[in-house]
Amino acid sequence: KAKVYNCCQNWTGLGTKISQDVAISSYSDSFLITAYAMVSHLLQGDEEGTTVGTLGIHHGDLTKEVWDYVILGKDFPRDTNIPQNLLDKLKSEMEYWHPLDAYYAAKSSHVIDVLYHHAALFSKFFPRSVQEDWGRFHRKMFDDIWGSADAIRAAVASFGMFAIGDEFVLCLHQKIVNSLKWAEEVALRIENFRKGSSTFEDRVFEASMIEIVQETHGYYEKRRFATAFLSGFDQMNEVKRQYSEYCDGESMNGELVVKFLEVQAIILSPITPHFSQHIFNILKKDMLIQRARWPESAECDHVVLEQHSYIQDLKHMFQKKTSDVTILVGRCWPPWITELFEYASVPIKSKQSWDVEDIWQVYISKNPEHRNSEQEGIHQLSQARDRCDRWGTEFLHVWPFDEMQFLQDRRDYLEQSWLLEKLNIEFTDN
Repeated sequence: KAKVYNCCQNWTGLGTKISQDVAISSYSDSFLITAYAMVSHLLQGDEEGTTVGTLGIHHGDLTKEVWDYVILGKDFPRDTNIPQNLLDKLKSEMEYWHPLDAYYAAKSSHVIDVLYHHAALFSKFFPRSVQEDWGRFHRKMFDDIWGSADAIRAAVASFGMFAIGDEFVLCLHQKIVNSLKWAEEVALRIENFRKGSSTFEDRVFEASMIEIVQETHGYYEKRRFATAFLSGFDQMNEVKRQYSEYCDGESMNGELVVKFLEVQAIILSPITPHFSQHIFNILKKDMLIQRARWPESAECDHVVLEQHSYIQDLKHMFQKKTSDVTILVGRCWPPWITELFEYASVPIKSKQSWDVEDIWQVYISKNPEHRNSEQEGIHQLSQARDRCDRWGTEFLHVWPFDEMQFLQDRRDYLEQSWLLEKLNIEFTDN
């Protein structure tokens, strides 16, 4: 059959020769020989197979139908000369050793071949467990065969961006398993989650999801599958982690949690279809993931994302341990930053692209006294460029929200984050 099934044959190299120019490929050969070894002691009288074995069966009588009966459990062949009790003896030997428990040494490619060949040829005897030792662990793949398949698909999608190897695939597999466990856990508690009014954390979470869905769609259109998976899986899980931490787990919005699971399942379905279908099953959606339409998202609230970025920068800026803190909100920028923005306005007015580093170098060449303020200057220029790109050039000097009002609204959050007894927020003209 080697001439028919090209996937199992090569023309040169290792492998059992079938004819002058055809041989079973070495991987297929090594697997099939192992299976044949289970019954060879009954079929061969010597190592070379030159004499008939103890059952008295000649090799010419071992037809495809005979092997289908012995290995796959199909009907007893009508046109065989071999008595059924002898074939049942072969069948008993095969079933004694199958399903097998296989163990493979570090980074052995044979583990994949065992799975493929069993799926293609010996589906009845699919491995009960396949363990592979990579120095630190043993893994049973059959218990989570679809999770393993999705991990391999994600690794192939990531080819070119990351160094693809066994440990990379293992890491992806573990991430997928962890995400499924989280989905199963929250699905059991979904009725206990908060309902109704939307908090600031809710708005940030929803806006982040909308932004990621839009970005992931763009990556798919550009055939950037590695970035699409990174966006749809890692970035989505990161905003979920942050939201869960802000809400202390139990105070999450139930509707948003369900939306997150559904949206992530859909945008990852081209790469990890089994993971996505499992999520749909957890959500008790009676449909195939392939029939789900791409999420229809509203316009992303970039203002709330800017507010989130602002409050996180402020939160990590403060390190000192004290009971009282006063935040001074300037009514205007310091003069040197205002002047720095003017340098940036030149390429903006001429509708040219501008580089933060270039603007800074031009500025300090004429104002060397501010050379030590490079970190602050670069930071302010970067934020100004983001504001201009997102909302227009009129936001070069100002935030797209009322800074004082926002800080007043987030006073409790900052007090809890900084463990303060009192937080003062005041305007200053300095």
